Amino acid sequence: MIDINIKGLLYGVNSVIGNMVNNQKGHIVNICSDSGFEVIERLSVYCATKFSVRAISIGLEKELANTGVRVTNISPGMVETELSSKSPFEENRKKFEPKDIANAVSYAISQPNHVNVNEVTVRPT
Repeated sequence: MIDINIKGLLYGVNSVIGNMVNNQKGHIVNICSDSGFEVIERLSVYCATKFSVRAISIGLEKELANTGVRVTNISPGMVETELSSKSPFEENRKKFEPKDIANAVSYAISQPNHVNVNEVTVRPT
């Protein structure tokens, strides 16, 4: 989890941030989780990695202010995936389709260049 959720994010950002800053434009969208807001039983390490994603996103947004590079953190609830569908702990939980999260990303990146949507939390009704 640490390698994928934290290191993967850092390596990904590192690979694009230099060009974005040099070009004075770009948009980094990090996918977090609603588990980045509270610790859930049985998911302490996962929640810790998602807290890290939020912290990194918030920090990047502040560090990149006035560079033309925007940063958005998307924090969805449970999304229907192969992993979530096999979990006995998640069988009664409402789940999103991946396209629901894609719509949130679309919203954030479609804003005018002078608008930075910092964080979007998406929870099922």
